[in-house]
Amino acid sequence: MSSSGEPDWSGLLKWSLNYCDGTTKPQELPAEERAWLEAAMKDQVIDEVSVMKQINGFLSKEAEEGVSEAELVETKEELLEELQDIVDSIDRARDLTSIGGFPVLMELLSSRHEGLRWRSAEVIATSVQNNPPVQQWALDQAALPALICLCSDPVETCKVKALLALSCLIRGHEPAQNAFRESEGLQLLCKLVTSEDTKVGRKAVQLLRHLLRDNVSEYQAAVDLNLLDSLRNLVASSDMMVREQALQLLLECCSQDNIVSKVQALPGLQSTLQARLKEISSMDKEDQEASREEQSAITRLISSVFTS
Repeated sequence: MSSSGEPDWSGLLKWSLNYCDGTTKPQELPAEERAWLEAAMKDQVIDEVSVMKQINGFLSKEAEEGVSEAELVETKEELLEELQDIVDSIDRARDLTSIGGFPVLMELLSSRHEGLRWRSAEVIATSVQNNPPVQQWALDQAALPALICLCSDPVETCKVKALLALSCLIRGHEPAQNAFRESEGLQLLCKLVTSEDTKVGRKAVQLLRHLLRDNVSEYQAAVDLNLLDSLRNLVASSDMMVREQALQLLLECCSQDNIVSKVQALPGLQSTLQARLKEISSMDKEDQEASREEQSAITRLISSVFTS
């Protein structure tokens, strides 16, 4: 510990270099230095939690005299970005729940400032990803309906971040998946796949694929929502990633015997696929390599649907 009371990170680095050169096993740490190291790391953890508390308090502030609204919003945006970096650690994400951080984020999701809306959604996404206790906490704090509402935002970035957060919230967490389904999440995604915003459509298809793979009984429900017609249009999208996702979802739909004939009956699908294969074959070697996954998916789809 330095004389100022701050952790002596320079000393920690020197210790690391002395006790482990990258080619041998680290030597046993003397008791005194072990105690110093543990104290230094503890101080750092406390510092991060303290920073989170301060950020949380500032994010709740309204405009004050002498501070313009633009300045306040800009500062909050910067703090949300800092908070996202902190909660990238699973332990710190859990700390966010204990300091009451989620209610503040919920409020910001409906801010009239788009930069606060999408950044708060991004913090939520980072916090809940692969973190069941925080996923449940967010679900209990009504994050699901707030994020679903944000999917109707007029700003593309807000919708993209809302879908990202929804994906992180429901993946690997059955209660959240069930709640999403009960909130007509399937209908929402089937609608968003046709979005004019390319990034929104891409995220919607990705999340839809995950949702259907986890519950194959819903393939038919998605088909009843005109999903196949939407996918037929998406395989001709100008965005390669959208095309690839749409093709993969069509292939997955065809894993259900009762859907294959419906895919086969889609007007113009076969000719669109064959035209795209011809287009890829005429590309230069570099572009062909970039289109390899798409070409493979098209070939498999034609083989499974249109080849008797």
